[in-house]
Amino acid sequence: MMVFKGAKRELAALKQKFQQRAVFASSANGWMDPELAKVWVDSVLGSISFNRRLLASDSYECHLEDKITESLKSKKIDRVIVPGGCTKYIQAPDLSWKKPFKSSCTENYDEWQGTVGINEETAAENLRAPRRRAILQWILDAWAELPTEVMKRSFPSCALNLPVEGSNDDTIHCSKEGQPCSTGRAMLQTQLDIFREPDATPFACTDLDVEEAYPPSIICRIDDLVKNVADLKASLQISQQDISCHREKIKTINTDVSSPQETVNKHLQKAIYLENQSKSNNLRFEGLMEDDGESWEETKEKVKNTLVDKFNFELQLAPGVECAHRTGRPRRQDETP
Repeated sequence: MMVFKGAKRELAALKQKFQQRAVFASSANGWMDPELAKVWVDSVLGSISFNRRLLASDSYECHLEDKITESLKSKKIDRVIVPGGCTKYIQAPDLSWKKPFKSSCTENYDEWQGTVGINEETAAENLRAPRRRAILQWILDAWAELPTEVMKRSFPSCALNLPVEGSNDDTIHCSKEGQPCSTGRAMLQTQLDIFREPDATPFACTDLDVEEAYPPSIICRIDDLVKNVADLKASLQISQQDISCHREKIKTINTDVSSPQETVNKHLQKAIYLENQSKSNNLRFEGLMEDDGESWEETKEKVKNTLVDKFNFELQLAPGVECAHRTGRPRRQDETP
């Protein structure tokens, strides 16, 4: 089943040409969604066989929908979920035939790009994407080129159809020597040996002591696990106590700091008020003569000199004059500055 982004207008024509060879659909973003997953289960997987089967799928969320689970159950299909990051080890396409399949599609695209595609450009002079019917044909050709034996061998390589007693476990690819899970085969063999023991049973016997119900190796591993869990729980409790203690200390510090901070804020506000008051004092001088064409700067300088003369300021200690302007009233003859 092939899913395209959009392409609703082309679906009718594509179905007419390829309906006997493939199932295809469209979605808003070109991804599989729960509705399309159900279409695949009903139209593709459900039409292959009516015998009981096993389906290995990844943990993509649309594969886990309840409607998908119910549809699989109605078709007698058992499902196993491959954990995230493990599909490259135990999922048949990822392990075996996905690479040659994609390589064939890539070769077809490269060939198109070098011949037909050379004259197909957009108005912005970008290479136009190949037509969907061409892509469908490449996919079908690549699928037809895959050897049947390669696909058959991919399933035992992923341990999907091996005898449960472990007689063919040496064919599991990821547990072979030099592979990422090479130690897994020995661990699997250990578990098989445990279940092969005469008294071994997957169900614990409640009438026996632990030492009698389980082999010593299992008891040792369980004891270690219990101890590790207990240590972890104790460390978490200590960490929680430390966090609570630090929180109380922070509350105390905040309380101790808040009172002096309020006092500082009050003094700061008072200082700002006094500073503003000192800046807003205005003085009025009566009888200060204005010269012809006197500028604002000259008026400011004249006011400053008057302050120096009247209050006996030293020139370098004289107060600054921010602004000086004339009131417009003429000086009387008997007035002195």
